[in-house]
Amino acid sequence: MNAKTSSPLCFADLTRSRHESKVHVPYKDSRSSKTSAVFTQFAVLLLTFLLASFGLISNLRAANSSGECMVTVNVAGGTLPTGWSYQLQYFDTDSNWYNGASGTSTQTYYKQQGDWLNKSIQWRCQLKQNNSNYGTAQANTCFAGSGTVSFSVAAPATTTPPTITGQPASQSQSVGSSVTFTVSATGTGPLSYQWRKNGSDISTANAASYTTAAITSSDAGNYSCYISNTAGNVTSAVAVLTVNGTPPPTTPSRVRRN
Repeated sequence: MNAKTSSPLCFADLTRSRHESKVHVPYKDSRSSKTSAVFTQFAVLLLTFLLASFGLISNLRAANSSGECMVTVNVAGGTLPTGWSYQLQYFDTDSNWYNGASGTSTQTYYKQQGDWLNKSIQWRCQLKQNNSNYGTAQANTCFAGSGTVSFSVAAPATTTPPTITGQPASQSQSVGSSVTFTVSATGTGPLSYQWRKNGSDISTANAASYTTAAITSSDAGNYSCYISNTAGNVTSAVAVLTVNGTPPPTTPSRVRRN
């Protein structure tokens, strides 16, 4: 009986068979991918912050796109007077106030929501005079997602206190004469006038001129005018009235003869 013979199986064949049957699958670490994404997002935020800090990009811009908060500043008269301005500020997610846009005229700005898409943003608008804060900042809130806020800004009306440009003059008149004192003043109106005799108010003497009735010796004295408005007041110089004892002569009436 012939023994069945088989071809010898060498070690090299076993090794080759084992390697040929191996499936090479690329290795992928999900943790490394997530770390890379977080790092990229952090780098973008850091770069944006640095650019904004050095003024290379603006926190607010005058253009619109979706997912932004629209901030409108309405200035009375369209433009603030010289020396006046406004400053927009927003409350960031790190619990700090940051300056946004500033200006002197009516304008609408748009702040990209970014990380604020699901949060409300607090805004305030500060009126400034010569770069110093004036009054209390107005506050408003832009709600989550895209929203709108608005502010109304107006510089306070400028008022100037009264200034006397013409003083009343002293006079010397006879008993029975009528005397008129006059004062001239400038300032933001309305101006209020109050004439005084020897420091006491004269009833109904409330105009730039004061005319007496027929004077007697008791009318002699010191006359002045107190002038005021919402910005201040001023008192005129004293005008002295001297009353002479002899009444003024009367003109005799003509007698008509037939």
